[in-house]
Amino acid sequence: MSNLRSLSHRPRSKMAAPAKQYGLILPQKKGLSKTLGLSKPSVFGDDSDEETSVGESLQKEAIKKKMMKQTRLEMQKALEQDSTVYDYDGVYDDIQKQRLENHKKILGGADKKPKYIHQLMKAVDERKKEQERREERKIQKEREAEGEKFADKDAYVTSAYKKKLLERQEELEREKREAEIEAALDVKKQKDLSGFYRHLLNQTVGEEAIPDRSAGRSEAPNVSKDTERTSPGPSAMPHENIPSSGSDNEEEPPRERYMARQIARSTSKTYIEKEED
Repeated sequence: MSNLRSLSHRPRSKMAAPAKQYGLILPQKKGLSKTLGLSKPSVFGDDSDEETSVGESLQKEAIKKKMMKQTRLEMQKALEQDSTVYDYDGVYDDIQKQRLENHKKILGGADKKPKYIHQLMKAVDERKKEQERREERKIQKEREAEGEKFADKDAYVTSAYKKKLLERQEELEREKREAEIEAALDVKKQKDLSGFYRHLLNQTVGEEAIPDRSAGRSEAPNVSKDTERTSPGPSAMPHENIPSSGSDNEEEPPRERYMARQIARSTSKTYIEKEED
């Protein structure tokens, strides 16, 4: 009891402890009140953010107008220097035209002709002629098989058929002559290079045309008269064509006489070799 009395008579401190609160305790918002007191609405009720966006848009419009003006000035300056600087269609047409010309050059020209068509046409003509010859031989065999059955009948031949027969006979003679020349000029039958040098000389002086290899094998070269008189055997070379040592040779130039003697010599050698074989 004495202890309780002593505690009750002790002096209280100057700072009293805060009283305890019970229940829902809400915190006090001191900063919010200060912010609300500082922010004031504008006079017309507009927000300041809208004013900022309007100013930025006006500034952008001004910059855009300035750039457009500068662009127009540059375009005007470029047109003064070159009036076709903005002629895009014309430039495109020129580019396309140049491209087509380059393609034509690469492909060998626009008027490129077929390379082998003339040879094909010539081969077709030769096949047609060969077919006609076969038909003629067949008809001839049929006539021979008939014998004298229609011997008393008159044969009627038109002028066109006569002309055709004449052309065919000339063609056969020409082919025979070309075959003889080709056989005489065969490389396998040459003993030396005299024939080669003879043709080289004829081509040099212009008496013999240089053969065109692209024209086909059927075209024989344009040989001189002396070369045409050369033949592989005695049957192909008549006695009249052998040049004699009479007055006819005296009228010819020296070169012609020399060539005639060389041909006669080579022909006689060929005859002797054949007789020995």
